[in-house]
Amino acid sequence: MEPTELAVWLTGVRERLRACRLALDLSHRAAGERTGVPFSTITRIETGKTTPTLDVLWKLCAAYGVPLCDVLCEPQHAHAAKKPRARKK
Repeated sequence: MEPTELAVWLTGVRERLRACRLALDLSHRAAGERTGVPFSTITRIETGKTTPTLDVLWKLCAAYGVPLCDVLCEPQHAHAAKKPRARKK
């Protein structure tokens, strides 16, 4: 994975984590209490100031009730949009 691809992927991970937190209507502080991850770490992850470890990702996903793969991977519809369409004959 090229550095720019990695940066784009990490941005997506951060955005999906933030969306999960907001879907539960949690502040950074409430998410920290729920996950055991310091709220400052959650803030730094979401703003791109740090990269989450697998352990932290696991804790966040468990507390948010989402599978880890849903945070790590782009939604399926994003992949479908990138696939070329078959031509009709």
